[in-house]
Amino acid sequence: MVSMYAECGCFSSAKNAFGELSHPNVVAWTLWSPSLFRSDDAVGAGNVFADMPVRNITYWNLMLAGYTKAVEFGEAQRLFMEMETQGSSFLEHHDRRLFQSLPF
Repeated sequence: MVSMYAECGCFSSAKNAFGELSHPNVVAWTLWSPSLFRSDDAVGAGNVFADMPVRNITYWNLMLAGYTKAVEFGEAQRLFMEMETQGSSFLEHHDRRLFQSLPF
C-alpha cells in the first residue's frame, strides 16, 4: 500500500499506510524513504532513516542516492561519514556499488 500510494503521488496516504504498520519489515522501510524523497521531503527521509532499527547496504545506498538527487550533498557526505564510523569492516564486507551514488 505504501508503494502504491507513493507511486500515485498520494504521499499523505502513503505516510498513513506506513504509520499503520505495527512492525514494519525491511521492505516497508525501504519503500518509505524513497517516497519521501519523491515528495521533496529529504528531512522526513532522514528522520525515517534515523528511526530504522536495522540498516542494510541497500538502505544506505538509497539514502545516499536520495540525498544526491535532492542536491543535499552535505547530507550525503555526513551520511557517508556516519557509515564509515560503523567500521571499515562494514565497507569492506559489502562491495563498492554503493559508491556509485556519491558526488564527491
